[in-house]
Amino acid sequence: MPNLIRTFGLIAFVAILVACSRNQFLYNNADWFIARYADGYLDLSGEQQARWEPLLDHEIATHKREDLPQIIEVLTIFERQASEGADEDSLECLFDEMQLLYDRLAHRAVSLAVPLLATLDEDQIDHLEEELAEAHDDYRKRYLDPDVDARLTKRAERLTKRVARFTRPLSETQQAMVRQASRTIPDPAQEWFDYKRLQQQRLLQLLRQGADENRLRHHLTTWWVDGAGQPPVLDAKVAAMRRQSTLLLLQIDASLTAEQRQSLVTWVSDLRADLQQVVPPRQLADAIDPATGILESPRCPECPCPAG
Repeated sequence: MPNLIRTFGLIAFVAILVACSRNQFLYNNADWFIARYADGYLDLSGEQQARWEPLLDHEIATHKREDLPQIIEVLTIFERQASEGADEDSLECLFDEMQLLYDRLAHRAVSLAVPLLATLDEDQIDHLEEELAEAHDDYRKRYLDPDVDARLTKRAERLTKRVARFTRPLSETQQAMVRQASRTIPDPAQEWFDYKRLQQQRLLQLLRQGADENRLRHHLTTWWVDGAGQPPVLDAKVAAMRRQSTLLLLQIDASLTAEQRQSLVTWVSDLRADLQQVVPPRQLADAIDPATGILESPRCPECPCPAG
């Protein structure tokens, strides 16, 4: 679901979703990737980029120092669950941790986006509107196929690929589980698209009105962080989707072969070790447990899962 928050705030989750061999490369070049993506959406001038780069460098450094250890901690919890087998409480706990991380990164997204958005001229706002319209078309093609059967088939294929990415290829029985779940798990794609498009239109209106940074920050915070104004049907679908996705993951977890489970554990372990290499050296030296070689990050007070 392409939008500006992917540009400005979720570089950590981008790294988690790509092949392990690329994680350190992405983090070490995050400033280039984010600046390039932002320029694609906003058609920035050289002067705008030059003024923004110090803030970008600061936010990336702060993210590595403060957020990345928490991401590694979540991966440590996930690795333990993958090895020992998950239960409903542990998965719910993991999802809660991920939501906390998302909120922190979304705040960083706002901090990065606002100074850029506040400097856009009319041509750049027009360019942003065109880019968003193109993203809308892509979203419709990917997630809103009017042919219901085709839409469900595509959904099952995406879900199967996502699960199989972390394990060996799924068995026929496991694929059948995913296909069935893809038909029963609520699909909020249309409601999410309508909500996102409405918020984007409000952002464009603010930009054309010459809104200052405070108004832009308020809008982005209520949208990206708080999810304010989401229709009740969207909230209900998202909550039901989380519950039923948890049940699917429990089914898949219980059906994993020894080889599949080891593949999952190895994937998480390699990712955790890879990301540890990006943590600032001084902090890494202080935080690594010499007995296990695992980074032990300070637990945030609101973190729901027990440290593992």
